[in-house]
Amino acid sequence: MKIVKKSEARSVCNGKDCLVIEYPLGFNDINGAVGILSGRYPSKGYATNSKCKELVYVIAGSGILVVNGETLDLKEGDLVCVEPGEKYYFDAHMTIFMPCVPAWNENQYKISE
Repeated sequence: MKIVKKSEARSVCNGKDCLVIEYPLGFNDINGAVGILSGRYPSKGYATNSKCKELVYVIAGSGILVVNGETLDLKEGDLVCVEPGEKYYFDAHMTIFMPCVPAWNENQYKISE
């Protein structure tokens, strides 16, 4: 068993409309973070992860997630899985929980036009 207390979490500002709270599990096969979105993320273009599946569970709020050109309306209680290589962006005011398999890291992540 592994527990990460809120006091051990690390806040990362990913632009003016996205705050991510990372919980350092220390595993390579899974990790998790809470995201607080208050507009479009990324502010331009698309985000893509080359290796991990990113689950997005909406804790509170609503908005859209555009994945490979398909617009998904999301609200509290919804869950979506973004597959490796899919291009996406959010335009939302919501709090989300995002577990990633394998664990997310910045080397497999990019933002493109």
